[in-house]
Amino acid sequence: MASTKSTAAPGPWTIHDPIATETTQILAAGGMRVADVWCTDLPGGMDNARLIAAAPALRFALIRLSLEATHYRDTHIGREFLTAAIADANALLETVEG
Repeated sequence: MASTKSTAAPGPWTIHDPIATETTQILAAGGMRVADVWCTDLPGGMDNARLIAAAPALRFALIRLSLEATHYRDTHIGREFLTAAIADANALLETVEG
């Protein structure tokens, strides 16, 4: 399994007001700028911003799914936790997909 330690800026990351008509900032907790997303005024541009802003939550969901699936595979115990992790991942995907 991949390491669960990260040096990335802590989440949550948020979409900040555009700095120009075609550019949006992604800010980490505490206001640190993580990214500038260009072309947010074009079709699909804000989809990119939502996906980037969701990165910490997506990482957490993948780690949780991996841990729950591995536990269930190895013990056949914890189906309800795996089911909850899947539901949370699906809800996150709906958020990212707009």
